Amino acid sequence: PGGLRLGMDFQGGLLLALVPNEGITRADVQNRLSDLGYPQAADKVQETGDGKFLIRTKDMSEEKQQELKDGLAEVGTIDPNESGYVDAAVASQTARNAAIATSVAVVLMLVYITWAFRKVPHSFRYGAAAVVALVFNLVVTMGIFSILGRLIGWEVDPMFITALLAVIGYSVNDSIVVLDRIRENKARGIGGDYDGVVNFSIQ
Repeated sequence: PGGLRLGMDFQGGLLLALVPNEGITRADVQNRLSDLGYPQAADKVQETGDGKFLIRTKDMSEEKQQELKDGLAEVGTIDPNESGYVDAAVASQTARNAAIATSVAVVLMLVYITWAFRKVPHSFRYGAAAVVALVFNLVVTMGIFSILGRLIGWEVDPMFITALLAVIGYSVNDSIVVLDRIRENKARGIGGDYDGVVNFSIQ
């Protein structure tokens, strides 16, 4: 399926940091997970820089969690300091809050730009143009991460939302600079017709 590959913070589930026994490889851990009935988790096993393996699984009961930990005891030891669990309900709330935060930011940008250019005819068009450019930048960013998620398994987490908000900020800042130059040059009569003013302003 397409779309972003959501991390555990948005889906909920179990994250285990496995300290492998001597001679245990990533393939051994994957085979053990498959034997335990978790082939999807086997595909997501990642090796860290300190020789540990990160295992991500779907949301499950405490009993199932313990069974999985006991089953992995044959290939290594679970590090409790780097392991954790995110409830699916909490993850769903996190995803919803992230979507709301991004949407509110976009709407507020539209309102602010419309107000900032209120003395210019059709100021709402200025705000709409900035938001269209902003949405384009967001779509491109999410599209790249979606492709990388399919190709190399990149997952999005709360830091991804922080990155999107940063994209919103920089995109709007750049748009305001250009729109402000268009307003100034139009008032001065520089550039000829409106198309010429716009081309001159973005140079």
